[in-house]
Parts: sequence; structure tokens; C-alpha cells
Amino acid sequence: MKWLRNVVVDLVATLAILAWVVQGAAWLGWAVWIYTSLMLVLKAAALSLGSLLGRTSRGDVPAWFYHFSYAANVAMLLYGAQFVPGRWWLAAMWGGIWGLSVLAARHARASQPST
Repeated sequence: MKWLRNVVVDLVATLAILAWVVQGAAWLGWAVWIYTSLMLVLKAAALSLGSLLGRTSRGDVPAWFYHFSYAANVAMLLYGAQFVPGRWWLAAMWGGIWGLSVLAARHARASQPST
């Protein structure tokens, strides 16, 4: 359970998305748009820097956590898109983040030396 301290930002992002979908506060919308854009760019950059992927460690965070977190973000934004049309783009961006994360994990596993 010590991996929980490595996912604080991910948990805060998910809670911010939840609060924005429920409350609709404009400042939360800005925070979600900015964070989502940065995450998408960083995930794409991490995937393009394949030789560095094997060196990064998130403290053995289980893969299921990221799948659950990204799926929850996509689901909340899809639900919220019923009321605010711009959230479709955010849901698609989080789907992209999820897909890039899966690809990066596969590349990282493939680049690790077998023992």
C-alpha cells in the first residue's frame, strides 16, 4: 500500500473531474482542461522516448489502478458531456491518455532485459 503516495496527483485529478462534473465550477474546468492537455502531451512524449521508459519507476503502482483511474475519468466526462458539450473532447483526450499509457507500459516491458 505504500504505492498510494505515488498516485496522489492522479487521485486529486480524478476528484477534480468528479467535482467539476457534479458542481460545474468554472475554475475546476480550467484546471481539468490544463491538466488533461499536459497529461496527453507528456504521455505522448514518454512514448516517443522509448529508451527512457524502462528507467522510470512509479513505486510499483499496480496497473489496475491506472486502468481504473483512467476509465473512471472517461466515464465521468462522458456522463458530464450530456450537459456540457465540450466534455466530449476531454473524454476523448483521457481515452488517448489511457491508450498511450497502455502502449508505454508494453514498450517498457518489452525493453526490459529478461532475467
